[in-house]
Amino acid sequence: LRAALDERLAAVPLPPGGTVQVADRNGTLLSRWPEPDRHRGRPMDPEGLRLARAGEARVTQAVGPDGVRRLTSHGALGPEPQRLLVGIGLDPGPGEAAAAAASRRAVLLMVGGGLLALLLGLIFARRFMERPVEALLATMERWRAGDTAVRAGGDPRLGPPDGMSEFTRIATAFDQAVE
Repeated sequence: LRAALDERLAAVPLPPGGTVQVADRNGTLLSRWPEPDRHRGRPMDPEGLRLARAGEARVTQAVGPDGVRRLTSHGALGPEPQRLLVGIGLDPGPGEAAAAAASRRAVLLMVGGGLLALLLGLIFARRFMERPVEALLATMERWRAGDTAVRAGGDPRLGPPDGMSEFTRIATAFDQAVE
């Protein structure tokens, strides 16, 4: 009977660090996978025993007989008085590590995206705002110095000379005012 129970528990698909155990109605372990022989005859943890007997379906954290903290769930199978108590434990470590790695990636993506947006904003401001304003101011300084032959509309810093940008339109208006 022990060998059959051990085989059944060994066939339960568990993730790394997972455990499954079966105890009698008194909470004495009949088998625990992995290492059934090492744990056979030991008592279930008191909280797991209480939950299994009460039929409360909830997940708790408990330290197993091997000293590892796991997420556990306990239940009872079969009618009284032959009832068997079953417990399953999952090691949260691999899941926590994956969640932490995903969080780090998300933070790096957010910081990287923010830095990229800042860089693009600076490039945009320099190219489309600062350079055209500098061109208009330089033309006005030359006019103030007496060089009224220079025209603002021809400066390449204003952008394409298609007359569509606001700075080109302003430069054209300045040029017409000087004429």
